[in-house]
Amino acid sequence: MKKELDALFHELSLIKRDSKQKKESLQLLLNRIEEDKNSLRRTKLWRPMITVVMFGFVCCLFFLISQSPTTTVQLSRGKDMISSLQGNHRYIQTINVSSSHSLNYFPRDNANFYFGMEKKVDPFQGVNTELKDLLLTAKPIQKQNIQPLFTIIRDVQVNYTDHKSHLKGTLFLKIIFIDINKKLLYIKDMKNDKWYKIEGAAAEKLQTIKAASSFPNSLFGLLNFYAPIFLISFLVGLIIKDKFPIIKRTPKYVDKKHQWIDRSIVGGGIVILTGSIYYLGVIHVLFVFLIPIIILIYRFCREFNFRAENKRQYLIINEFIVFVLFIIGYFMGV
Repeated sequence: MKKELDALFHELSLIKRDSKQKKESLQLLLNRIEEDKNSLRRTKLWRPMITVVMFGFVCCLFFLISQSPTTTVQLSRGKDMISSLQGNHRYIQTINVSSSHSLNYFPRDNANFYFGMEKKVDPFQGVNTELKDLLLTAKPIQKQNIQPLFTIIRDVQVNYTDHKSHLKGTLFLKIIFIDINKKLLYIKDMKNDKWYKIEGAAAEKLQTIKAASSFPNSLFGLLNFYAPIFLISFLVGLIIKDKFPIIKRTPKYVDKKHQWIDRSIVGGGIVILTGSIYYLGVIHVLFVFLIPIIILIYRFCREFNFRAENKRQYLIINEFIVFVLFIIGYFMGV
């Protein structure tokens, strides 16, 4: 067989070609090589750039949401806290409470768009107390020089209804509790940027709002609800690895570039989420959904384009299904 191939190559080498034809063939070959180089160069630049653009988009959304002003709805528009609640024909429907680390930012509009915000809170269970009556004891004051180290801040969204007009309204309040004095607290009406002070028994009763919300409680509730889904996903992952043993024998990352970009996206996402918890007290669901989607899509594209034969993309599909179920479950719970 080897001798036959050698003879064939020898015969081919004896074929005479025109010099002009040789030059044209060589030039065509060089052009193709140059095109391949340019295409590879564009591909190397394009793939990391799309990741950077997507992550930059998330960062821009984070900045816009954190800086955007508080909006108001219907009856509360144009009225401050006291005038909004005065009158026996108005009653409070729901209260949403979340922790906060900022006197300026407030979770806006629909409380269901935020993780870490307790929905429909009743901080006075078993106590004959109306929040409306307590808030009406507030006295308008000038802005205070509050020391954040000695305070606990809560974002309180109060939804109320007017019996006569049947219109609904919402108050966006920040309640600032003083650590060393339970008989004094300050309230900031975020809509009008007005400050109030409540003292005495009313301030003591309002202390129950301090414990009405905590992000760990919200997180624990989510994990408790989705624990079976996570368990099933883990078992499916083990089955996939058992069916395709090649997954166990190959590294997690395709190459160093894949590792660097993947860890950069994950690290940036962690910074955004933890920064949101620390500075704002809540996490907007937009970031909770967008960041994992970017990570999973990038990992799937990388695996499918460079080593589809390793079947690791099946694990990513499994994770994506769990994430979709997480999204569906969250909005169904809303």
